[in-house]
Amino acid sequence: MQITAMRRWRVKSTTWVKYLLLILLVLPIVWQSLPYFQRPLRQPLTVILGPGVTYERIVLTQPRSTLLHVVKLDLTQPQLNFLVTPGQVSPDGNELNALTTTQFLKRYQQQLAINASFFYPFSEEAPWDYYPMTGDRANAVGYAVADGRIYSDGYHVPTWATICFDRQNRVQILPQSNCPLGAQQGLSGNQLILQAGRPKGLSENDKPYPRTIVGTDGAGQTLWLLIVDGKQPWYSEGLTIAEVIPWLQQWGVQTALNLDGGGSSTLAIATRRGAKLLNAPIHNKIPMTERPVANHLGVRWH
Repeated sequence: MQITAMRRWRVKSTTWVKYLLLILLVLPIVWQSLPYFQRPLRQPLTVILGPGVTYERIVLTQPRSTLLHVVKLDLTQPQLNFLVTPGQVSPDGNELNALTTTQFLKRYQQQLAINASFFYPFSEEAPWDYYPMTGDRANAVGYAVADGRIYSDGYHVPTWATICFDRQNRVQILPQSNCPLGAQQGLSGNQLILQAGRPKGLSENDKPYPRTIVGTDGAGQTLWLLIVDGKQPWYSEGLTIAEVIPWLQQWGVQTALNLDGGGSSTLAIATRRGAKLLNAPIHNKIPMTERPVANHLGVRWH
């Protein structure tokens, strides 16, 4: 009887060890899969976020599966205020401490935010080996001004264009790497893609990609923020610049500026439960993972 009981105990012990090993093997797979289930649904959505602030999620199946996230801002609303991440050149030659978009949103008490300027230095070797990480020093490429203080003059990219906000939050996108005297907020993108309602600067090397784009109407009374999700097969594969332009024209955009895209493209809002991602950023090939970037554009409405 004792021998039989011992055998049963050994069998049970072996079974539990197998179960434990299986759990240990499956857990990393489940953990890596969780972000895929946290992405926004592939369903159209329109929400009024605040006075003069409307968010729309657009689901495309052609030319490929892609999600567009569009924020339309009525600049005639006096409650709206904008902020570029404040920076200052320090002895190390850098201007900013890198932050994710949700970190910027919380630190500067903004209600909506997107990533903004191209930046350097940057590297992405593996999920655990990249630069900058949160808090690392970085520089915005092109012109940048926050609360009236210029911290990047844009002299090294004179052909880049810039979005500028004055004291009354009036906005204009200019084909130059600086803003007029007295600008309160401003930053550069690498190229105008729409000017006077017409396509500009299209490239033969254009490919589907995640994108961050800002655009204005002819009167400067409406601002659009467009985030295109990409690099995520069967969910959102991205658009080329040429594919983005008809959407901008359809909405009435007259001038549009391309900002930093790829794994940087992020749109976040503040909720009662904290910061929330409206899109599916993909930093280090992991969906719903934000990239720390040099600067951002934030919006408040109360």
